[in-house]
Amino acid sequence: MFSFLNRFALLLALTVVIFIGSAQANTLVLTGNPNQVYSGINVGPYPVTLDAAPALVFCLDDTKTANWGGSYAGTVHTPNTAAEEEAAFLASYALYAGSPSSNGPTVSGVEGPISFAIWQIMGTLGSTPVDPNAQKYVNMAQYAYTAGLISQDFLNSVFVFVPTDTTIQRFISAVTRPAMDVAATPEPGTIVLFGTGVMLVALSRLRRRK
Repeated sequence: MFSFLNRFALLLALTVVIFIGSAQANTLVLTGNPNQVYSGINVGPYPVTLDAAPALVFCLDDTKTANWGGSYAGTVHTPNTAAEEEAAFLASYALYAGSPSSNGPTVSGVEGPISFAIWQIMGTLGSTPVDPNAQKYVNMAQYAYTAGLISQDFLNSVFVFVPTDTTIQRFISAVTRPAMDVAATPEPGTIVLFGTGVMLVALSRLRRRK
């Protein structure tokens, strides 16, 4: 009786492990080249399918590679580190700022610098130089994170794809969240009011001295 129960428990545990393993298996396919080249590098977002569902993604690893049309097995999880959360924010902000687009101004002002900013945040630039144009996006992502603008509800809608082959890039999905993106962007009116306030304070001090 004891032996039978042990065997039953072992069989049940193996069944659960096999089920969970199969449930977590995912397939990502890079469906096409978006022709977004910045500093000689193909930058995101890239069109993909994840388990046949279309999505847009940015890669998280500048030091690794993947091929157009390539199909990759792996697993997915929601962003669970500060760097992944900031990368998720920047992927969302790229959509807010007009991505995806292969026109020059968008590639050079949005998609390229944001891709470099993601690699800088993730610490995966390798030998690629830090891009000065990316710093404002790094600052914006860090502000969004420290100000608590990146909600768990948003993060639950984002996936990070981790390929089984560790030589292949990881990817993070770009999910639009305009309210978050706007909140992380200083409004021109706010800047004008701030500048006007500074000028008024300076003038009042000057008058007192006279």
